[in-house]
Amino acid sequence: MLTMTPDAETILADRRAERGAPDTYGVRFFTKQAEDAGRTHLAFNFVASPRPNDTVIDEGDLRAFVAPEVEEAIGDIVVDVEQKPGGPGLVVKRVRSED
Repeated sequence: MLTMTPDAETILADRRAERGAPDTYGVRFFTKQAEDAGRTHLAFNFVASPRPNDTVIDEGDLRAFVAPEVEEAIGDIVVDVEQKPGGPGLVVKRVRSED
């Protein structure tokens, strides 16, 4: 399952506005194959509605749609914010299961 921190929601809402997407749009997370060694990366874009089979997360201030392959390829993750040299940026953290 994918979750977002409130700080991540704020950054994503700011990016949505920067890209000119309406406030009614949600963020859709999907996987993208990287060119380096076949690694899978998490990507996102802003869309009006989910695609068929997307999981809809409607818990915070920003609606999120998660493509089915995200959980299969990446597992449980939290989208958070971390300070980087150029300012705050999004980071993806894996959730470790407590066995």
